[in-house]
Amino acid sequence: MRRLLRLALPLGVILSLSCDSGPKDGEVVVALDTPSQDLGAIAFTLNALGPEVIDTVTAACGGCRVDLRRRSAKQVDGVVTGPLVSGALLRVAVSNRKLPQAYVAEALQAARRDYALVSVTTITLETRPQ
Repeated sequence: MRRLLRLALPLGVILSLSCDSGPKDGEVVVALDTPSQDLGAIAFTLNALGPEVIDTVTAACGGCRVDLRRRSAKQVDGVVTGPLVSGALLRVAVSNRKLPQAYVAEALQAARRDYALVSVTTITLETRPQ
């Protein structure tokens, strides 16, 4: 019995340390594709499909800022501002990084740096593996 307790205690500590309090499995990147060279802001929505969830969303572009509104564990709305060009836009901590297609980002509105609105039909947001 004593031997079992000596083994059980370290095993319990290891198991409790290995449990993460959140659903985070890793990160995916939301990439921006746009012909515009003077974008200053994009309002977006990010949705997780199926059983997947979204943990955190941060800016991936230099000099950018992200403001978020979490609707649920599966949906986040936000605005990213700064000098926005094609390439990595957002880093998203997710429950399953092996399924980047389970996280769908959509541009809702966009504006140039001079605040003039830009058609979102020219903007693509694609979720990619990190």
